[in-house]
Amino acid sequence: MSSQSLAGAAVDGVLFLLFIVPLASVWVSVVYFFSAPKDAASGDVLLGALPGLALASLTTLGLLTTEGRPLQPQVGVPLFLVSLVVPPILMALAIKVYRGSWRVPVLQTINAACYLELLWVAFFTFLGLRVGH
Repeated sequence: MSSQSLAGAAVDGVLFLLFIVPLASVWVSVVYFFSAPKDAASGDVLLGALPGLALASLTTLGLLTTEGRPLQPQVGVPLFLVSLVVPPILMALAIKVYRGSWRVPVLQTINAACYLELLWVAFFTFLGLRVGH
C-alpha cells in the first residue's frame, strides 16, 4: 500500500469519526434523558443531557470552521478553541449532580471518548498537520 493511499484512508477515517461523534453524543443525551429517574428535577435531567448536545454542536462548529465554506478564521478558530472547555465542565457537573446513579458515569464515558477524538482532530487541524494535505 502506498503512502498516498494510507494518507487517503486516514483522512477518510477522520471524516468518518467527525460524523460519528455528533451522532454518538446526541444518542447519549437522548438515552440519558429517557432513562433518567422519574423523580429527578428537570434541571438535573437537562444537565445530564447537555454534555452530549454540547459535543454535537462543538463538532458541527469545528466542521464549519475547517471544512467546506469555513467561518472566518479570526472568528471561527478562537470560538472553537474556547468552546473546547465547555463539554468537560458539563460532564463533570453531570457526574457531580448524579453521584448515586451508575448511568451517568457510563454515558459520560462515551461522551469523554467522543471529546478526546474531537481534541485529536482539532490538534491536527489547527496545527496544520492534517494528513494528506
